[in-house]
Amino acid sequence: MNVKRAERAFSAGPAAPDEAGWLEVPVGSALLTLHGFNTDQDGRVIATLAHQIRGDRAEYVVHLPPPNCSTRPAIAG
Repeated sequence: MNVKRAERAFSAGPAAPDEAGWLEVPVGSALLTLHGFNTDQDGRVIATLAHQIRGDRAEYVVHLPPPNCSTRPAIAG
């Protein structure tokens, strides 16, 4: 099985009461939400993910190709 596509989406929002309890933060604290999926070569979803991350412990790292590389990252609007 080959991963053909991997998509991730990030958003920010306030912690609901249940999320705040799980993450040990006050209700309304900033959370980073990550969700996404991977598909195989036939377009079938082979993995999904969903994470709530405390805003005070989040780090986002992107490795970009060198400027002279012909491959450009896709940007969703």
